[in-house]
Amino acid sequence: MGIANSYKPGQSFALPEPLTDGSRAAPLLLGFADFTRGMTDFLREQHGAAQSDLSVTMTFTGTSERPTRIAGLRVATVQRLAPMDGTVIRTYSGSDHPPINVVVDLDGPMPDVAQSGRPYFNDHQTDVTSSDREPFRVTFTGQRHSYQWVMAVDAIGPDGNLLTSYFGTTGQLVDRPERVPQSEAFRLTGPAPSYKVEYSNAGSGSAFHLVRP
Repeated sequence: MGIANSYKPGQSFALPEPLTDGSRAAPLLLGFADFTRGMTDFLREQHGAAQSDLSVTMTFTGTSERPTRIAGLRVATVQRLAPMDGTVIRTYSGSDHPPINVVVDLDGPMPDVAQSGRPYFNDHQTDVTSSDREPFRVTFTGQRHSYQWVMAVDAIGPDGNLLTSYFGTTGQLVDRPERVPQSEAFRLTGPAPSYKVEYSNAGSGSAFHLVRP
């Protein structure tokens, strides 16, 4: 399967620690040629996260010409901590993203993939073969904590057996959630009351500058 993040114009990001070291801050100060890829890699290296919402496109394909039915997609494990308050990174606000397909509220007691307020897979099932590419655009939201989670996908194979697989940001499917490396877990953070360090930029793809301290 394929995994791709996307960030809306005006998206903010946060890091758990103050970023004042010149070498660690260099990617921000120089700017990213490919903003989405550059920021995704930077957040992974600094253990940071997008703030308040994160859109991820998950593309599923079958394993044979006989269809595999995607019967469920859900958050398998989620860890909630205090919002990250070390560094905030703010970007310029421009035009909006296209409409969202499905949403997961990580502040809910049982985060579920939903559409129009209802669990999506209560009303839908999707069949894929090895020649199909079926994308799900999933937007995760959370305001109260910082979050780290692993996804689970339930599929009914050509033999009729139900199989649950787990995955993180690389899209590599494994048979148990604990086999997803912590470095590959999805991450998001709610806003903190204040930050020790703040960066901002003038537009997507341009270099950031230190606002404070």
